[in-house]
Amino acid sequence: MTQHIIHDKKNAHYTKGAVMKKSSVIPFLILTVCSCANVQTDNEQTNAPEKITLNEKKIEPEKTKAQQKKQPPVARDVNNIPPRILESLMKSHPDQSFVNDLEKRIKSGEVRLTYNRGRNPAHATAAVQAIGIIKGQLVKQLFVSPNALKDPNQTDQFLQLVIYHEFQHILHYDTGKLLLSDDLKIGSRGPRGFEYMNRWFMSEIDAYEKECKLAVKMGWEKEFKLCEIYAYGGRAMMQRAFANSTIHTGDWTQSDNKIVDQLGGPQPTHIPPHLM
Repeated sequence: MTQHIIHDKKNAHYTKGAVMKKSSVIPFLILTVCSCANVQTDNEQTNAPEKITLNEKKIEPEKTKAQQKKQPPVARDVNNIPPRILESLMKSHPDQSFVNDLEKRIKSGEVRLTYNRGRNPAHATAAVQAIGIIKGQLVKQLFVSPNALKDPNQTDQFLQLVIYHEFQHILHYDTGKLLLSDDLKIGSRGPRGFEYMNRWFMSEIDAYEKECKLAVKMGWEKEFKLCEIYAYGGRAMMQRAFANSTIHTGDWTQSDNKIVDQLGGPQPTHIPPHLM
């Protein structure tokens, strides 16, 4: 199992993953009753940005049909059952190629979709982990919190971005950016070392960059603090901010934190107060 991101709209909390119990496959396009775990979910005005000295250009959001139509923050029926809620989120997702790809992977059995938290942290909105090699293919499990889906304080856009981010980790297993062998180390004590931390850290940066590009394109960057930072200062500033946040979680050993600090790159000389 890979360590995964736990999304928090304002501060972006990061936590280590834990081995989840096996659960049944529930395709999100099939209406079915599920046994939902008791998952809790976490619940900014911005000032004019100040100039910073990173070699990054501010990324201007593109105007899209979704923006022009002023998509409501919560259009989904939060009183519905989780599979139906997720289905509605995927139908309105701005990247339908991603939706089609995920659906194919679920139908083929390569990805198992579950709404059961297992041993994931209680505040996890979504998470991906590798289960193992089954019938010659590496099977990944995608957990989506039923409480997050039903929480009216979580916007549709927030949830759509979270699931899009987690899908990037599914692709990371395909390309070797994440490894099943890494997942087997979760729960063990001691430092992970450079190779492990580099794979984990850079996979998160890649997933966040893709998530934030979509957020900026759709004008949704305020759904995540890291995406606000990305919209202002680009990948370099976002990468540094992610490293700073990771170091302060207390999840890693001192030696692994030094690796994260190294991977984060240089500190910007100034960060606007509204992005701190």
